[in-house]
Amino acid sequence: MINYQKFNFYETKGRCFCLRTILLWAVAVPIVLVIFVGLLTLFRCKSEKKNYFLLGMVSILFILTGHLLELVSNNTDEAFTAIRVLYIGSGFVSPFILFFIADYCDIRINRFIKALVVLIAFAFIYGAWTTDATHLVYNEYWYDDVTTHYLLYTPGKLNLLYRVYPVLFALVPVGIIVGKLRKNHGRYKMSLIILLISIMLPYIGEILYYLATIKGTFTFHVYLTPHMLAIMAVLLYIGIMKYDMFDATPVAAVMAMETISEAFLLLDHDLGCLSSNSSAKLLFPWLPDLPKGESIYTVADWPAELSPAVFISGEYQVDYEREYDNRTLYYRASIKSTLQRRFGSPREFWSVLIRDVTESEIFLKRLEEAAYTDTLTGLYNRRHFAEIAAPFVERARRSNTPYYVMISDLDLFKNVNDEHGHLAGDEVLRNVARIMKNTIRSYDILARWGGEEFIMLITDPDEGNVLRLAERVRINIENGVCEYMGQQLKISISSGVAQSGSDDDLTEIVRRADEALYTSKQTGRNKVTLWKE
Repeated sequence: MINYQKFNFYETKGRCFCLRTILLWAVAVPIVLVIFVGLLTLFRCKSEKKNYFLLGMVSILFILTGHLLELVSNNTDEAFTAIRVLYIGSGFVSPFILFFIADYCDIRINRFIKALVVLIAFAFIYGAWTTDATHLVYNEYWYDDVTTHYLLYTPGKLNLLYRVYPVLFALVPVGIIVGKLRKNHGRYKMSLIILLISIMLPYIGEILYYLATIKGTFTFHVYLTPHMLAIMAVLLYIGIMKYDMFDATPVAAVMAMETISEAFLLLDHDLGCLSSNSSAKLLFPWLPDLPKGESIYTVADWPAELSPAVFISGEYQVDYEREYDNRTLYYRASIKSTLQRRFGSPREFWSVLIRDVTESEIFLKRLEEAAYTDTLTGLYNRRHFAEIAAPFVERARRSNTPYYVMISDLDLFKNVNDEHGHLAGDEVLRNVARIMKNTIRSYDILARWGGEEFIMLITDPDEGNVLRLAERVRINIENGVCEYMGQQLKISISSGVAQSGSDDDLTEIVRRADEALYTSKQTGRNKVTLWKE
């Protein structure tokens, strides 16, 4: 009988050693898996929704590490230290998984509630760490060196609460997921199903542990919860990779914002910068150093045209320009407002998209110039002269103020073309236009009338001043020299000047100036003639 008992004892020790070895590997492998899942999530997922998931993975890692230390412990103190490490993870894993699921399902949890949940988790850990003095979790505990190196115990005052605590946290995310499952379909629904299955696994382990230790249903109380947590981590990662559990929409949005050339900024209700893309950081180099949420108006370089009044007024497209390296750049800002419920109340946010429209603005300006500018001389063309002169003529008529029109024609211009070629003639026209533009006053209107003729509306009502200006133009052209192909080309002009009457329109004044020009041509050229009745 004694030999039989001795044989049975050694047989039990051998079986326990094998079981312990299996359990060690069963914990070590999940630790590696959780670390692997955490690293992949950290480096491959760009969504901010990964943060609570990663914190949950760290909590699971604490649980697994504590369980591993318990298995390799050699005495009661070592085993209880391992339990303390385990309770650090078990205190936080449920809150962080809850926060992750709520964030994934776009449910905002009030900051006060989050802080309260974290405080409860700290209290949970504190009670576990001080149980040898308070007996809150364990009334008494002892080291088991016969079976699997577990710390055995009798339940303390709040042991049942410690068992119920994670279950209560599980009910909230389960309710959130079930509610979402009723509203979603397809791929998103599958990810929710994976979530639901994943968070239920640890609580199956807890139920089995309860039946083993409290009810004594099973002979060997194998603690399966850490292993279930590791399986949960793997399932969650499969859901992340296969079913876009972190929601592909925000990730795609971030990638899209980084690839566009427009500068994008997301502003909160206080006009603080929450987010920006790389193009915005190139346009505003100070953005990376601006604290998140700090108002953009604390920086002097922010465009004054995009003032707070713009956001309030609802003027959601603003054009402005800036000078960079002696070059004018043109920008167009598009602002969109959106209302979101934040912590129970609606909050307004703005997205600002700033586009560099310099090339299109320059192109439009060139089109405009082509429409009203003579391409050879750079002066106004005949059509635009009439357009910009009409308002002035109308004001002069109403105020009964006289004005003058001068038409000038290059003398013997045909000879220049015949002797030196049309390119030489073009250079002479450009040179004459330049001299006339530099001679007249800024408020006089000068245009190319056609061919070698120029027209000018002189706004001075004094006849003497007008004739002196016309004479000065004539002399400057006569004394001017046009350099072309190593040759010096000289030219003169003849001009006719006509004064407006009280009821005369512009067409009539132009006709009179043309008659005066004809007189200058017939009486010797290179002169100025004032029209007389």
